[in-house]
Amino acid sequence: MRTDKYTDTILDGLLERRTVLLTGDIDEGVIHEVRRRLLVLQMRSNDPITFLIDSIGGCPAASLHLCDLMTTLMSAPIRGIAIGDCKSAATFIMLHCAQRIGTPHSRYLIHSGSKKVTISINHSTTEQVEQLLRDSKRTEETVQRLYMNKLTPKAWEDTAPTPEERRAFVEQLLRRGDQRFDYTMSATEALEVGLIQEIVEHKLDIFHS
Repeated sequence: MRTDKYTDTILDGLLERRTVLLTGDIDEGVIHEVRRRLLVLQMRSNDPITFLIDSIGGCPAASLHLCDLMTTLMSAPIRGIAIGDCKSAATFIMLHCAQRIGTPHSRYLIHSGSKKVTISINHSTTEQVEQLLRDSKRTEETVQRLYMNKLTPKAWEDTAPTPEERRAFVEQLLRRGDQRFDYTMSATEALEVGLIQEIVEHKLDIFHS
């Protein structure tokens, strides 16, 4: 994430404003840097933290490691704001924020992750292929469970959906996201399915003096 002096200036300036930026592809290196910045802010105080998200996703495991940190170690409330893309594994992180906000032209993608798995048959043993398939299935189940537990669709505001209804709703979203051409949701659609809680139309307070 730290690539040049201008990037450093931006990231450090945001840190002084209790704001962390997640951008680009998610991998262990990116999550390590984000985790470090979140912990610095947590050690300073329990004041709210703003998390700016502009990512097409990446490694599910790395994203879930950050989610564990947010839910088990941190006590400062985190406000997640999608300022561009919030797709795939980036949605896991958004769903673990206490406040979930989208900008008007932000874009979202929910899918199972199964279509991202590539198996090289020529140099793989049967056991390796079977293990890859088991890992893929385990990832799908983890993703489905996370969305079932974290999404807050507007249709559920006045009802108490059964586990079966929650599962059917999430499965429909995952199927739509898994089609050949990714189904990208608008901010309005993300609000309807409960990925975000509001669409911001005003100036945010990050750079207020």
